[in-house]
Amino acid sequence: MKGMSVSIYKNTEFGDCSNNGVSKFAKSAYIVGPGVPEILTITDTVEKPVLVLHKRNVRSGSALYPLRLCVLDADGNLTFDLSGKPVLTRWCMFGGNYACTSDSRWGELLGSSMPIAIHDRVE
Repeated sequence: MKGMSVSIYKNTEFGDCSNNGVSKFAKSAYIVGPGVPEILTITDTVEKPVLVLHKRNVRSGSALYPLRLCVLDADGNLTFDLSGKPVLTRWCMFGGNYACTSDSRWGELLGSSMPIAIHDRVE
C-alpha cells in the first residue's frame, strides 16, 4: 500500500476527545485512498497510523477514517460505498483532531490546503 504522510494537529486546550482513537497516540499519519499520491510505501502502526480519505463536496468537507476500521475485500483492497466513503466495521465520528501537510499535492488533492477532520472516535 502506498500513500502520503501528514501531520496530526490536536487542541491541547480541551484535551483529547477521540476516545482513544488512533490520532490520540500519533503525531503523524499516512493517507491512502482514491486520488491520493502514492509517494511512500506505508505500514499501519500505533505511532503512524494509516487513514483513509473520503473526499466530499459538502459544506463539512472531506474526512479521514482509520484503516483498521475499514472493510477490505478478498484481495486486501479497500471497499467503498456509492458515495465514495470507505465501508467501516464500526460507526466513527469526529474526535477533535485534524490532519494536514505542507506538501503542495495536498492542496491539489483537496482543492484547499486546509486541515481535514479525523473521524476516529468510536463509542
